Amino acid sequence: MLGINNVLKTQMGGYFSVILDGTGKTAKKMEARKVAMERLGYDTFALIVSTSLPVAQERNAKRERSLPATGEGSVEQIWHQVQDNIPYYQQLFGDNCLVVNNDPGKLDIAELQAKMKKFFHSPVANPIGQELLANKDKGSITRDVAPEVMDKF
Repeated sequence: MLGINNVLKTQMGGYFSVILDGTGKTAKKMEARKVAMERLGYDTFALIVSTSLPVAQERNAKRERSLPATGEGSVEQIWHQVQDNIPYYQQLFGDNCLVVNNDPGKLDIAELQAKMKKFFHSPVANPIGQELLANKDKGSITRDVAPEVMDKF
């Protein structure tokens, strides 16, 4: 059975769209992932799913494996880290960034669908990706995903 890193490496090395998931609490890690993906020819997009702190606490309490509510490594601490990083992500990803509110009754599905459809149906903007696509008839598209790139994930 392939581990998650092997599956991700296989996807990143071929011609697959890749969705990366993370809490967003560490801005430098997210930036490193973005840079690594763009060096492989991918266009990048940040979808930031946000909730209010009370909703985050409530959902955490219902999970089988929950975090402490407050203190070091808590839902509250992580929630604040993510909220503090949102302006940075908006600057980093520019127009390819969408913040959605996932509190009950707040998620705007139409906006989310429109933005995702536009991104996934747009031509590749990344020059490296454009070159890979231009040469696709000369053989399969493969990217060299070095071990140090995988360390970012």
